[in-house]
Amino acid sequence: MEREGIEGDMTVSRLLASRPAVAVVFVRHGMACVGCAMAPFDTLADAAAAYGLEPQPFLADLAHATAGTLLHVAASGRDTTRSGSARPPRRDTQ
Repeated sequence: MEREGIEGDMTVSRLLASRPAVAVVFVRHGMACVGCAMAPFDTLADAAAAYGLEPQPFLADLAHATAGTLLHVAASGRDTTRSGSARPPRRDTQ
């Protein structure tokens, strides 16, 4: 089965259900979409517009997250790339 691409007309809940790793992208952009009651109805384009984000860079950020690399587009327009897991490395306390 071919994996569906991330498009602006996909609903937020559909994307989160099929690719939970993208949740970190919403959080990094300060979006409350994860767990929102409107997630089944709002498209990714709707969510980007509601938070004042340009849709194409936001969709690219989501796509990078599913590929194992998170491209974070900061509000300043500065791009930073983070490889691997979005979780910080575990530190032993002993």
